[in-house]
Amino acid sequence: MNRWTSTIFGLLLLNIICVAGYFAIGDLVSSQSQHHQQSVSPIFGLIESELVAPLHIATTLDKIGVYSEYFMQDEPNKHDLVAQLKDYSERLDLAFYVAHEKSRKQYNSDGRVFDLIEGEVIWYFALKDETQNRVQAVLGKREDVHLYIGVRQYDDESEVIGLVGLEKSLDDFIASFKKLKNEYGHEFIFDNNRNEIVLS
Repeated sequence: MNRWTSTIFGLLLLNIICVAGYFAIGDLVSSQSQHHQQSVSPIFGLIESELVAPLHIATTLDKIGVYSEYFMQDEPNKHDLVAQLKDYSERLDLAFYVAHEKSRKQYNSDGRVFDLIEGEVIWYFALKDETQNRVQAVLGKREDVHLYIGVRQYDDESEVIGLVGLEKSLDDFIASFKKLKNEYGHEFIFDNNRNEIVLS
């Protein structure tokens, strides 16, 4: 074999190695990308079902004014309001509430009605007094912690007249995220609009 033949053979062999390496690295990158995509896609689905959809439902019910008549009354008709909340709860598989400032009562889709007492019902006053965003989320209910998504209601003078929204048990919420963590290893940290970690 002469010198030119061995040089051409060497270059050909080098090209084959480079092409094979290129395809091997391409396959590896593609496989890693696909694996990453498969682990990230469920996160978006979970965030959609656990946070975005409930938030969208709460804001939509606010926009179409389904609770307006109750906020015009000094004390809403308990049976009518609870029946309406229960209907939404059964249709959408979520727990709904109306916190009515004039009567200082909270009406719930499970039939419970109780007084909103400052110092006892902490979540309500935290959301009511937080004026930066109309829609807020906060943790509340000490004995069985819930995530409350609330939309502040205003009168014609821009005074807060209550909150409408929904609540989710924190245990259910955490169980959904824990399942994803166990499956894909992702950690979740939630912070509020003041960059304080409220849940991890």
